[in-house]
Amino acid sequence: MDLANILIAFGMFCMILLIKGLNSSKNKKISNDKTITASENSKTNIYENSHININFPYEEGKKYENEGNYEKAVVFYTEILKKDFNNIDAWVRKGICLYNLRKFKLSIECFEKALKECPEDKKWEILDYLGFCYYSKEDYDKAIEYYNKALKLCPDKEKWRAYGSLGDCYKNKDLSSHGYDMVVEYYNKALDYCPDKEKWRIYKSLGEYYKLKQRRIISENIVEYISKKWASNENYSKAV
Repeated sequence: MDLANILIAFGMFCMILLIKGLNSSKNKKISNDKTITASENSKTNIYENSHININFPYEEGKKYENEGNYEKAVVFYTEILKKDFNNIDAWVRKGICLYNLRKFKLSIECFEKALKECPEDKKWEILDYLGFCYYSKEDYDKAIEYYNKALKLCPDKEKWRAYGSLGDCYKNKDLSSHGYDMVVEYYNKALDYCPDKEKWRIYKSLGEYYKLKQRRIISENIVEYISKKWASNENYSKAV
């Protein structure tokens, strides 16, 4: 095997490592967020429909959801919606369960229904859930759209989550220099708002980003060198 072929093989190996790194980054994000739960004091603990007797199916749904039996939980949340179609709480919890079952399309439909009925000051959280769904579908443009909407409505103490999610989207969406600049910008903004006990999450994401960036730079340099070497060999062969 001549030098040119060896270099080509090595370049391909580096590109495979880069792709694996990107896939690993995406899988970590999806894995870390695989089980979406409503945050404390979230809208799913606020909305009540006291005029309808939904306590039993709701509590049963929550029980199965907490046990990780999302399919069973969906049955009970669906039962609530048969009695009260506009029950925001049930739509959100059903959407969360469907997300955890990786049924993203159905999950999105639930969150969109909840969004229509949701009070203005609570919409940011549902928009954030929609961002999760589109991120997991690898539709980063759509995820960015919803994270930006959530960012405009969420309280300051929650902005770090939206900025961190935007950084994740740009990290996976765009490998250009511009894309990398956006990644750093959003992660740094996340750090500005992030409570100290949560900053490790952002630093971890930044570390993953710099590893990917370094791999890309190395791969680009190798490909450029191989291209020049290949062209040089062709010119030499023609000259001979």
